[in-house]
Amino acid sequence: QPCGDLWIEFPAADSVSGYRRWLDLDTAACTTEYRIDGVAFRREVFASHPDDMIVTRISADAPGRIACRVRLTSPHRETATRVEGDRIVLSGRVEEDGIRFECVARVSAAGGAAAAESGALRVTGADAVEIRLVAATNFKSFRELGADPSARCTAALAAAAGESVAQLRDAHLADHRALFRRVAL
Repeated sequence: QPCGDLWIEFPAADSVSGYRRWLDLDTAACTTEYRIDGVAFRREVFASHPDDMIVTRISADAPGRIACRVRLTSPHRETATRVEGDRIVLSGRVEEDGIRFECVARVSAAGGAAAAESGALRVTGADAVEIRLVAATNFKSFRELGADPSARCTAALAAAAGESVAQLRDAHLADHRALFRRVAL
């Protein structure tokens, strides 16, 4: 079961050039690059097992050019979304089996601003945007659904709070490559 989807919506552009997107298996990261009006944009995404989060970093080679709207949605009917400062919180329940879940996106806008807008965060005038996405459920074991998904999300974000994206990437790479580089073809 999915708990939700992270949406990063950018303003419409008249002309996009140099669009490239790729998955690097050696770094386990997905990168997208493109140009709009002479400005180069880059988006890198990786799922860090050591930090229990998905990290997205959006950057541009010109200051103040990043604008986007970040939101969370879920295919489940029993959900609620709220904005708490720099965080979007999606909480819900899977009707069929009693699983409760929470998903939190922490959005940081370097050189710009992020403001609440209808259950989402709108970023304007940023040099770079970082999104740290965590999710958890109330599942403890097949016999017990007593865990606190909110506490689990808070703990994951707190554990990585002092880490830069570069440090999170380094921990991710070390973890991934310890397994991935065991075999070469």
